[in-house]
Amino acid sequence: AYHLKNHVYMHQAKAVEYLRNIKIAITKLLGCDINGSHRLRGVWRNPLLHEHTYSEQINYELSDFKSLLPEKRESFKKVRKTKVSIDDNQLVVGNRNNYLFACAMRFAKGFSVLDASEILDYLIETNTRCETPLERDELQGISASVHIYWSNNLIRFGTLPTEQKIINEGVMAFPTMSNLSFEEYEAETKRRQRLSAQRTNEIRDQEKARAQLIEARRISALKRQIENQKKICEAVKFLEDNGIKVSVSSISRKAKINMRTVVKYY
Repeated sequence: AYHLKNHVYMHQAKAVEYLRNIKIAITKLLGCDINGSHRLRGVWRNPLLHEHTYSEQINYELSDFKSLLPEKRESFKKVRKTKVSIDDNQLVVGNRNNYLFACAMRFAKGFSVLDASEILDYLIETNTRCETPLERDELQGISASVHIYWSNNLIRFGTLPTEQKIINEGVMAFPTMSNLSFEEYEAETKRRQRLSAQRTNEIRDQEKARAQLIEARRISALKRQIENQKKICEAVKFLEDNGIKVSVSSISRKAKINMRTVVKYY
């Protein structure tokens, strides 16, 4: 935590932006919860798993934190609203969430500094164009999700497709072949092909075993479902034949199945 010598008022746009950038820098330095920390003013959600201390004095000036910020000044310019083309016909019930998410992704792309609250502000403004606007908590969920994509540099909206990379290229980590005769080169090539084929077969065997395990679990779950439904039907019939009140608890006792399972299938 730190305490500033002078007040910073919310109408002082540059000072507030500087404070926001300081907070982002400290959050990254300490490894704090980005979404939780940036949503609250002056508060960090910090698991205390770091060894950093910063207590050089009691009262600080904003300039005291300059060393925490990157040298490139443009990286911390005030975030401007980008021009995202919005089709109002897409802002209809059943498509609002997906379309607002796509718009927010396009809004966030390209910013070097961005806070989840700024994405939320953009969504709130765009949401007003909906005939039936979304609730605020839904917008907060979208903004948090978009900020995670942005933080991990995973936003691909507007990116031109490139040649598909071979996923397993270089995975065997073979050293570069050099200073070999033709016979040695052929022998080494065959050896590498044999090892690569062996790895491929092992991966296929693992995938096959995994698929078999998933199928076995599915069949087992289906058998349990049929068995539970049969027990419930028999219990209901017994209760009705004997004039006993049919309820979740009575079915559970008779069928010897927990009440959550009874509720699920009855």
